[in-house]
Amino acid sequence: MGRDLGPYHVRAEFANARGFAREWGMCSDEADMIRSIVWLYADGDWSCDCNRKHFIAEAYCEPDPKVPCGDTLQLTRLTLIRPDGTEKVIYEEKHDVPRNP
Repeated sequence: MGRDLGPYHVRAEFANARGFAREWGMCSDEADMIRSIVWLYADGDWSCDCNRKHFIAEAYCEPDPKVPCGDTLQLTRLTLIRPDGTEKVIYEEKHDVPRNP
């Protein structure tokens, strides 16, 4: 195992909602951390609306909306923010979102 690289952050962006950034914490293996982050946000527990809306509310100091699980929030990009401030896009997906006329 390598040395601890310091605190990382993850920025999540959505096609149809405000995004947010969260501290991920520290790690010693960036590649393993990226796999975990992508899985959690794209397919795991954090891919449902209830968790995503909770994270958005938390980021903007709003009350927890306590919404049911669902999959209406369309994740478009995850960006890893390294301890030194450099950024790396680790997930990107395009969605066709209807626009208001």
